[in-house]
Amino acid sequence: MWNAIVIAEMVFTSTMCAAILALPFIAKAKHTSIEETENE
Repeated sequence: MWNAIVIAEMVFTSTMCAAILALPFIAKAKHTSIEETENE
């Protein structure tokens, strides 16, 4: 039981960390694509 809880917490934490790290990259990519569209 405890192992399942620890694994679930590790998966949840790693997913949250990945999402937090990816947000600035995704926002930058969207901002860049918007700028390219405006420049054309």
